[in-house]
Amino acid sequence: MARVVLVVLIAVLPVVAGGGDCTVDTTRMKPKLSSHALELRNALFLKACENTGGAFIDSTDPTLGKRLEPPRGLRLNNSASNYPVQERWMRHQGNVQLVFVIDTNGGVTDVTVIESSGHQLLDEAAVAMWSKARFDVSAKLDGQPIRSLAYSTVPFTLP
Repeated sequence: MARVVLVVLIAVLPVVAGGGDCTVDTTRMKPKLSSHALELRNALFLKACENTGGAFIDSTDPTLGKRLEPPRGLRLNNSASNYPVQERWMRHQGNVQLVFVIDTNGGVTDVTVIESSGHQLLDEAAVAMWSKARFDVSAKLDGQPIRSLAYSTVPFTLP
């Protein structure tokens, strides 16, 4: 009986890398990504996980449930001033999908493009915008601040 309970617990416990075990379980992710985007996301997850000795989560892991408090108080300058002038003039538009790490102090690091807009300057602008972002309160797992992986899509559209 104890063995069955242990197996069930292992199956339903969240994938929170711990003790240096940086396992990537893409089946628990909410955003569905292309194979290329998934490869970039997994590389960032492993790098960030290894840098923290395993104290790292993917904020989209639904098995975390009520144990996870999402980060709060986003400070992000997402004004039109982030649209590169040259790209605006050329009427380039597109969405940039990003993945990044939210540190325990609320800072955003390791901003990585996982799906390009098709325009390098738009991609660079999205990375620069999120690199300056900050959360007042980081994600918390069981009440303790934890580094987490998060996602954003930055739309660049013109009227």
